Order: sequence, then C-alpha cells, then structure tokens
Amino acid sequence: MKILIIGGYGAFGGRLAELLADHKSLSIFIGGRTLRKAEQFCENLAKRRAQFTPIKLDKLNLTPVLTRYRPDIVIDASGPFNILSDNPYAVVKACLKANIHYLDLADGGDFVAGISDFDSVAKAANITILSGLSTCPALTGAVLREAQKTIDVKSIEAGIAPSPFAGMGQSVVQGIFDYAGGPIKLARNGELVSIPAFSESRSKTIAPPGAMPLKHGLFGLVDTPDLQLFPKTYTGIQTSWMGAGTRPEYMLRLLIAMSKIRVVLRLSSYSWLGGIGHKAMNALASGEHRGGLYMLLRGETKDVPQTHEWHIIAEGDDGPYIPCMAAAALIAKWLEGEIPKTGARAAHEALNLTDFYGLFSARDITYGWRTTTDKEGPIFKQVLGPAFDALPAQIKLLHAPLSTQVWRGEAETKGPSNIITRIAGLLAGIKVKTATTDVTVTITPSEKGELWERDFGGNKFKSRLTPGKGRNQYLMTESFGMISVAMALVFEDEKLHFIPRRWFVLGIPMPKALLPRGKTFEYEAGGKFWFNVNLNLPLFGRLASYKGWLKQHKN
Repeated sequence: MKILIIGGYGAFGGRLAELLADHKSLSIFIGGRTLRKAEQFCENLAKRRAQFTPIKLDKLNLTPVLTRYRPDIVIDASGPFNILSDNPYAVVKACLKANIHYLDLADGGDFVAGISDFDSVAKAANITILSGLSTCPALTGAVLREAQKTIDVKSIEAGIAPSPFAGMGQSVVQGIFDYAGGPIKLARNGELVSIPAFSESRSKTIAPPGAMPLKHGLFGLVDTPDLQLFPKTYTGIQTSWMGAGTRPEYMLRLLIAMSKIRVVLRLSSYSWLGGIGHKAMNALASGEHRGGLYMLLRGETKDVPQTHEWHIIAEGDDGPYIPCMAAAALIAKWLEGEIPKTGARAAHEALNLTDFYGLFSARDITYGWRTTTDKEGPIFKQVLGPAFDALPAQIKLLHAPLSTQVWRGEAETKGPSNIITRIAGLLAGIKVKTATTDVTVTITPSEKGELWERDFGGNKFKSRLTPGKGRNQYLMTESFGMISVAMALVFEDEKLHFIPRRWFVLGIPMPKALLPRGKTFEYEAGGKFWFNVNLNLPLFGRLASYKGWLKQHKN
C-alpha cells in the first residue's frame, strides 16, 4: 500500500509516519514544501521496515504529485484546518479527481462538518473520505460510544491539556490565535448556538485511576468538531463543551483576556500574532512534561443520573503521538482487510476505543474510567476509583474501614534530624523517636474523613485523611496539626505510593520548593500490611520516618 502524508515531516505528520514505520507492506511518501527537510526525515527512518520517499509538494496544486506517484491513500496532516481559505478542500477535490482515498487529522469544527458535502461524489467514485482522524473527534468519539453502552449520555464536557514542552507547531498556534474570540458552534440545552472562543472556562484535574494526576488546571473553550458532531449524531446529547488547558496557565489567561477584548471592541482575528505566539509558547514553556485529556459524560441509566469520566495522561514526548493514533489505527485495520465504507464523513465513528489500546500500551500512557459509584464508599476508593479494587488484599482491607479498626505490629522509627525539623514536628503534632518498637494504629471513619491514631511505643500522634476537593481534586489530603499535605495515590509495582503534590499551613498554600517529601509507600508481603514512611523537609532534613508491618487486631 502506498500512502502520501502531506506535512509528513511536521509535528503530527512526522509522528504519524513513525507510528506506521514498522509496517513492511507500506510505501510512505513524506510530502512537504521543503524537499531537504523531507529528505532528512526519511534518512532518520531509513532502518525501519516501511519504505520512505521524500517529495516536495504544494497542497493547493497536488494533481501533478498524485499523477506521478499514484498513492492509494493521501493523509493530510498539515493544517490548520480551522482557517477556511478560499479553497479549504483543495486536497479533497484533488483526491476525488485522481480517484484516491483521503484521510486527514483535522480538528476544525466547520471544516470537518463540511466534509459530508462530498459524500455522494465519493460514493459514486467508490472512494473513502474521512475527516477528523485526530484526538477530536476520532478518539473522543470512541470514548463517547463506549460510555453509551451503559448510560444515556445527555451532556459532554472535555478538556485537553498538552504538555508545555510538546513543541506545538506554528500552524496549530496560528489556528488558535485566528479563532480566539471568534464565534464557535456548540450545543446548549438542545440548540446549536454560537459563543466566542475562550469566553468560558472550566477547571479540572486529569487523573486516570491509580496514576499520578496532572496539576489541577484551567481550560478555555475551544473549537473542535465534537461540539457540532456529537449532538447531531446522537440526538439525546443536549449540551457540548470542549476546552484547552494551555500551559503555562498565564498564557491561557492572556488568551482569554484577548478574546474578551476582541468581542467587546469587535476586532478582527489575532492571526497576525500567530508567529509571535508560537515563539512565546515554546520559549516560555514551564511545568511538568506531561499532557492529558478528560471527558466528563453526564446522563442516566434507567432514569437514575450517572456520570462517567474518562482520563488519559501521556508522559514526556509521548503526548503528541495521541492525535496521530487514530489514523495509525485505521491504516492498521485497513492493512488487515477491514476497509472503511466509501463516502465522505467525519471520523467520529470510524474506530472503537479498543482500537487504540495497542498504541497506548506501546508508550508511557495511562488511562481509565471513573464513574458515579467511585465517589461513594471508603475515601481511598473515592480517590483511587477502580484502581482501588486492584490493591493487594491487606492494603484494601486496611483502607476500607466500615467502623473503627485496630491494627498492630512492629516498626523501626527515626525522629527529627535537627532542631529545625524538631520544631516542625511539634507544629505538625508528629512525635517519633529513634527506636524499634511495637506499633498500634487505630483508624476511625466518619463523615469528616478518617482519623488515624498512631502509637509507637507510647509516642502518640494523629492525623486526619480526607478526599481532596477543588484544586486538590483526586488527591488525598492528610492533616497533621497545623500542616496539611495533598498527596497523589499511585498504584505501581504492587505498591501504593503516597506522593506529595501541595501543602498548607493553617489552610494557606505554601511554596512547592519547601514541600515535605520522601518515599512513602505500602505493600503486602507474607499476609501482612507493610509500610514505609519518610517525611523530609527540603534543605533541613528528616522530620520523621517509620517502617514496619501491621496485622488487623480483632476483639
């Protein structure tokens, strides 16, 4: 099979080529405006199983290239697709004229919606034209259909938070500045309305069950095909909303402010700032090199209100591969003989969620569902969601108290390492001395959370655990005296890790640079619950540490 990727050495086209590079039956043409860049890209993939050929092309005059190379499929990964020029479907028309299948990674609402205008012509030519083989709407559409197996979805809210170090291409940034403050179409209470882009915002934590969540962040309303397609395709959906969580957050807030100014002053687009914005976003990147997506689907099952949430996080450089995975998955199925039906349409129903799993597993990507029932029961289950059920038996037993539980065992403890950490320990109410001693832990659940009372050979201290709220969403908050620490619960390698993310003194947020830290985890061995707790203050040293084992004490 011969495939031409337009923008084949670009931010997304290049990654798509990499995802397809190990299919030995593929001959891939890497097309772009600069032949030397295409040649360099092909040289870097020369040892992969697919065959790569560099091509210089002009997408607005594609016929000579199609006539010469006769690809079976053309994939347009160049964008931006939200900026409708005088001839936005030039590539589609060229493919129809040459009788060649067409796919794209478009994420512009109007562009993807307009692809259906070519349906009758494509069917007559026995050609497949699919638009939107990107995160939105191909992946989000797959998630939606999976949720609809158990609930009748009424509203959709979603947000994408790319890593600040993902290196967004100039065409993507150009598109953002072009429509910032301009009208976008979405469903609201069953009607299609126009609302200025970035005029609304949501805040959310992206947190796959049992994984390290992203930092709680802001999402601004953006244009995606989902906003129009999903309510049109599924008549039960009354409301749609999609946001982008651009990082650093002050850049997003600047876009929101610019959008409001454009609306008030009736300015033209900010497309002229695209180049400057592209340089600024990449030069001022800061924060964690991680990105993710959440989808919040509200509906009902047998007239009972339900919510399903799907979360995904990609670490490091793996995030930008996700928008390319729908096209890669479709091509893989095509090679296996699962050829999509002919005609022109959006790609929101082209794939199932299971089609993505192999591509996810090949990279550092975590994902999973959270539902209404996850918000009930033990507080650890509320934070961990379905990951709670995967915990080893003793850990799950300790963290699911229906009434007061007493656990006893042995521990090695170490107290403060200096006078400063001793004072900090007094403020937190933590009393630990260096010793090997018996230990008793009493856990009392209540509407206020769980009260943990620890007794290390007569040295007693207590803390209270509560599920995080607001900016601490999907974190576990533990309060020691005047100090509170919001921690991520990460289940990895059969251990439950407690990773500090934020901390407070008397409810006031404290600098992250002074966040108490140290390896703290729980595990099961020999039918016992084992713990290893390390509390260290940056610059000052050990506040306390204790490790040992416990078994439930029954009267």
